[in-house]
Amino acid sequence: QPPVDASGPFGYLAEKASTNIALQSEDFTTSWGAQGVTVAANAAVAPDGTTTMDRLVVTTVTNIHNLYQVTSTAANTNYTASVYMKNDGAGFGGVVFHGGNLDFIAVMVDLSTGLVTDTLVGATSGTLVASGCDDVGNGVYRVWVSGSVVNSSSYIMPFVSDAAVFSSNTGGRPTYTGVLGEDILVWGAQLELGTYPTSYIPTTTTTVLRNADYLTAGDIITDAAGSAYAEASSIWSTNNGTRFALGRNYVGRIFYSTNTLPSTYFKTYDGSSAVTSVTGASYQNRPASMAATWGNNLTAYLDGVGSTSSAYDGTMGAGNLAIGNVNTTGSEWNGTVREVKIFNSELTA
Repeated sequence: QPPVDASGPFGYLAEKASTNIALQSEDFTTSWGAQGVTVAANAAVAPDGTTTMDRLVVTTVTNIHNLYQVTSTAANTNYTASVYMKNDGAGFGGVVFHGGNLDFIAVMVDLSTGLVTDTLVGATSGTLVASGCDDVGNGVYRVWVSGSVVNSSSYIMPFVSDAAVFSSNTGGRPTYTGVLGEDILVWGAQLELGTYPTSYIPTTTTTVLRNADYLTAGDIITDAAGSAYAEASSIWSTNNGTRFALGRNYVGRIFYSTNTLPSTYFKTYDGSSAVTSVTGASYQNRPASMAATWGNNLTAYLDGVGSTSSAYDGTMGAGNLAIGNVNTTGSEWNGTVREVKIFNSELTA
């Protein structure tokens, strides 16, 4: 939900497993070949805050101006090639996923605006699925192209360009006379299966697998102390049953309402000895800020106003966190829940 900007709010990003098969993803002086450029290592600050972006220094030859690395991929299978880039005088750059000769897919971007300005597919083969240029801040963009090539011996190729479109080119890389000082900065090369770029996976001398992301109950609720927050609304003015906005099980009721309660009121229950409730403005058809904190005490909050605290028994139920029901299903909230946030400390109002 908006507003969202570079500082958040961020949520849980659940990604598939992926392997970066591009080696030396941050050091282009190693296993990368160069054509029409030289590499100046560690020339600028990278997206991770380290000074590890390399400069592709364009030479004055009339030629292509790029790096390349040979990779082993499956023929006619979709991959995504991506490289982080920043303008350093050239204005334009791009990435090619290349199968050799005229078997390639390529993307060109404006590194001043972050716009994709052109794409190109090889005359003999290559299938373009998607491309993009993602702003990651500080003038750096993640440039990517997705699709397939016919050959299994392939290349990932970041390149420099002096124009927004592919006019004269060699295998998807622009051919032009280089001008001293018209360079780009590069970092974080990635080649992976699939049709979109996943989170960056650094490599050195070997490929690196990132496992699929998943949550466990221990990652969500810490019994010793914790806090939960969400924005929830109801469709009722008076409730007609036990309804969970957030809960683990029937003895871990983080935000809930019971039969005949009005939409100005909700409860928090630790499942044993402590129950507390808070009253405020109606949340019928209005996403209201709800919170519960536990540790030294058990306290409920509605729109930032806290309840009278109760003595906490040391556990907030058991099992996975459920949103909008109980984790064994049922007891649906009959409304909306958004902006769920879980903390491992007992926060104040």
